[in-house]
Order: sequence, then structure tokens, then C-alpha cells
Amino acid sequence: MKLFYIAAAALPLALSGCIVTSSKPTGKYAQIANSSFEMSADPTKVLTRGQVTCEPGLICPELSVDWKQTADQLYKINIDIYDKEKYDIQKFLFIIDGQNHPYIPEFSTKYRTVPESTVIDSSNYVSVPFSFLKRLKDAENVQLKLSTNKGEITNYLLNNGKQSNAYKLFIRRMNKT
Repeated sequence: MKLFYIAAAALPLALSGCIVTSSKPTGKYAQIANSSFEMSADPTKVLTRGQVTCEPGLICPELSVDWKQTADQLYKINIDIYDKEKYDIQKFLFIIDGQNHPYIPEFSTKYRTVPESTVIDSSNYVSVPFSFLKRLKDAENVQLKLSTNKGEITNYLLNNGKQSNAYKLFIRRMNKT
């Protein structure tokens, strides 16, 4: 009878199987596992990205800020418009507390089709000084007007205390600088 209990206890273990693997990496993974590295104190890409405030059914651009300074001491603000049509983004106009801050992209708009869809990402950026980012941070109202080949697209980053997702992430990062 004792043998029966031992066999009954061992049966689930035998049926579940057991995989034995080497704890030592082999082949191409051995070189990676045996190398040492540290996280860089200077990351190559730090972005904040989020949508501006949008009305339902209208184009809703996504704004991102690249926090890695360029050689010219500038920061890139990128706009992505996701739609079934291409938008040539020709001008960024930030209206900060009633003051116009126009920026013209240095390059042509880039287009890519989002994989497995008919959506096109129209993307362009402008380079701005840190003083502009500081002005954005201290603002009470921020409106963004994009001039495109299909007309003007107007949205808010900050309106009467209501922060867009893009603005919330921007502020979070600015508070760390």
C-alpha cells in the first residue's frame, strides 16, 4: 500500500515532464552573455509624445519633442498626422498667450504607410531653442496651427487650464530639466 502512495505522488511529476537546460549560454549568445555593459548616462533618444486636444471626427495630430539637443543647441518638435490621405506639413504656428511663434520645417514632409493598414503617417519637424520650450512651459494657453496642402489644422496644447496629453508629457519632462 505504501508503494501505491509513492507511485500516486510521483505520477503527476512524471506526466508534467521536466526540461533540463544548461545555465551556460552557447554559440552566438555566449559572447553577449559574457560581455559587460552599463546604461549610458547620456541616452541617444529621449522623446515625449502625445496627442493634442482634438474635437471628435477632426484630424488629431500627435506632437513629440526630442530632448536630445542638436549641435546648434536646438530641440526638435515633430508632428505626425495619421490619416488615409497625405498631408504636406508646411508651417507650424504656435500661439502662446496670444503671441505668434511661426516655424517653417527645414525639410519636406515624410510619408510612410502604417503596416497592415491604409493609414498614412505624414511627419515633419521644426527645430526650436530652449527659450521657446521655456515659454511653452510657462504659458496659460497654447494653440497649434499647422499649415498643410489641405488647409489649416488647429488644435490646442493648453486651453483654459485643460492640458492635452502632449502638453502633460512635455511639462513632466520640462520639470526634470
